[in-house]
Amino acid sequence: MHGERVPRRSFWAIPWSYRQGVLFAAAFFVGAAVLDMFPHRLFILGGAASGVFVIVVLLLVIVPFVLFKDTAALRYLSGKHNAIIAISFFTACVIIMGLIPQTSEHLLSAGGVLWVFRMKYSIVFFTMALYLLVSLGYAIASRCRAFTVRNAVFLASHGGLFLVILGMCAGSGMQQVSMTVHTKDYVWYGRDQFGNDTELPLAIKLESFTIDYHSTNVGAAPRQFRSVVSIVTSDKKRTRAAIAVNAPFTIHGVTLYQSGYDAAKCALSDISIIHAVRDPWIGVVYAGMIMLLIGAVCMVVIYMRSFTLARGKP
Repeated sequence: MHGERVPRRSFWAIPWSYRQGVLFAAAFFVGAAVLDMFPHRLFILGGAASGVFVIVVLLLVIVPFVLFKDTAALRYLSGKHNAIIAISFFTACVIIMGLIPQTSEHLLSAGGVLWVFRMKYSIVFFTMALYLLVSLGYAIASRCRAFTVRNAVFLASHGGLFLVILGMCAGSGMQQVSMTVHTKDYVWYGRDQFGNDTELPLAIKLESFTIDYHSTNVGAAPRQFRSVVSIVTSDKKRTRAAIAVNAPFTIHGVTLYQSGYDAAKCALSDISIIHAVRDPWIGVVYAGMIMLLIGAVCMVVIYMRSFTLARGKP
């Protein structure tokens, strides 16, 4: 009949679209930002905390998917609308981190730094990362039900992104220690990125230090500098290694980088600044990058094949 009013569709009626997803993500973002304004310890993962974070992520993906996989809510959370929104909000965090100067890490322990100036260690960043990881996890789990070439490519690309973000978050508190080693005795301690004195599972002694210059002229800029060191690990094994700029040395999960020297003595320096980095999750990040590369190549091949077949039709 003319003039009959069509019932207005409820905002929460299934199926959901971008509007509902933006509301969910914005609520998480604002809630995390409010929490981040209250005094609290920096959100830093490391050691056992990194393992707990990974376990929590996997449980949040596996348990709800097994229990509620056929519900409308899980179908939405594993769909493209929610994935695009989750990626957008996480990307916004990364953009904020890139555009707004971030406070030096050794100044963060004093507290009182607004979350936008310490995004990497904020509740906001980890909340949006967790939201994206869970969304990707549901999407990956839903594609595992049936094997097709397209599903395999999807799993490679999305699984790679999942591993990159998971490894990056788990390794956010990776240990970075600046050590001043010298020729007198072994040094097994240094100062981490937050200004704390830290012991390492190895000791280093400087054997010799050399500098190569761009030319023999007086005042020429250094081209390369390197340290030959003796290393004693926690299991009492001794190793001799050369560490140079862009030529680090890895032992027992610790990567040693040549960082500096006594600039006043130059080539006669009897100390060397060694930067020790320990990140057990870097392998996860590299694996994710390889999967992303494989997925990207496969998508290009599939697109080119489809394009060729389409042009070949009469």
